[in-house]
Amino acid sequence: MSDLAGFIAIDLASVDWVVGALDRVQGHGALPLKRLIDVAVSLVGLAIFASLSPLLFVMAKLKSPGPMFFSQPRVGLGGEVFNIYKLRTMTVVENTEGRWASEEEARISAGGRWLRQLRLDELPQFWNVLRGEMSVVGPRPEQPSITEMLESSIEYLHYRNMIKPGITGWAQVKQGYVDTADASIKKLMYDLYYVQNFGIMLDLEIMVKTAFIMIARIGAR
Repeated sequence: MSDLAGFIAIDLASVDWVVGALDRVQGHGALPLKRLIDVAVSLVGLAIFASLSPLLFVMAKLKSPGPMFFSQPRVGLGGEVFNIYKLRTMTVVENTEGRWASEEEARISAGGRWLRQLRLDELPQFWNVLRGEMSVVGPRPEQPSITEMLESSIEYLHYRNMIKPGITGWAQVKQGYVDTADASIKKLMYDLYYVQNFGIMLDLEIMVKTAFIMIARIGAR
């Protein structure tokens, strides 16, 4: 199974595929427009975040003392590590690097659960987009320690880093949240499909599907 199914089988990701995909990414005519859309959408997203800040502050603090924001290192374009920003949704602030969030995460606060279900905890990531560390659409960035662990067992994992990571992506709308190594293999196949086929129309499709998922509050962790 490959392109027509919406993913690229890992065994098809040969050296020739990598060279072709890299040439396409670096020379893609849509990159300037994609960046322009990123800047425009991030400005709107940050404006929404600013207008909702009082409510979000209350939700983040609800029965959960501690800072409003949470940052964590993630692997970005070309393997570069950057700090991603989110609204804090956990009742205890500690080092969670190297851990996936489970569906029944016991430490999620009362307000944090709502923030996650509505995806409002992701709003600060528009700052990452504005800074150029992320795109609105792209492969979801993973933690460095989890990336290192997965690379030891999943071939070609680093090829997903040929393009900027995103707030949302093809794997997110097709598969949802991933919290196991086995599921990460399928996620990679969706990410490789996006690397090979990305463009403005696919980005718009992903954004529309993400909006429907947010309205339905599907798959939040």
